[in-house]
Amino acid sequence: MAMGADLKNLSEDKDMLANVCILNTPVACARFMGGREFEHICQLTGAKITDQVSNSDIQKIIDNEIYALPAFENNSGPFKGHPAKITRNPHNGKALATLYLALMIDLELSLLSATGDIIFGSTSKKNPQMCQIVAQLNPQQNIVLSGDSASTVKGAWIMTRWSDWRQQTDIKTQIAKPLGLENLAAYKNKWLQQLKVTNQEICL
Repeated sequence: MAMGADLKNLSEDKDMLANVCILNTPVACARFMGGREFEHICQLTGAKITDQVSNSDIQKIIDNEIYALPAFENNSGPFKGHPAKITRNPHNGKALATLYLALMIDLELSLLSATGDIIFGSTSKKNPQMCQIVAQLNPQQNIVLSGDSASTVKGAWIMTRWSDWRQQTDIKTQIAKPLGLENLAAYKNKWLQQLKVTNQEICL
């Protein structure tokens, strides 16, 4: 979701649409089934969701130029209908899935021309490295992480108390630090080249 983004940038072919926020204002959105794609990549590489991932595991994926190419969930996202591909079997499938999600989120933000803070909900607790990769790819923006373990539930609760929720003192956040991966920008560009995505397409 990108509050204040130009709705003219939305493309149905890329699974982009406008939702409406609680203030009855249209909000530009871009969708892909990240959770399902993450699971699919783990399954295809023999990884488990509970596997440990170190920063060096992710760096090794970059150094060895191993790519996960969408779409692993063919019913949504900017590449729906495209055949999925993993170029080579990685030593750590969860590391590849983590890097893939970060690249997809970064692409969706570019399609939306999103500006300002990038806010992650409770998913930041499940995969903080993914958020740190997004932070490295977007150094001009703050990557804000929610302190809640169930941010969707908290959001629904806030909607019932919209007039006074700002007075609460228990809303805790933190800023994600870039992961510090080497050659990440070059890896991202090669990933986009394999998807045949141009800068013009990203900027619509």
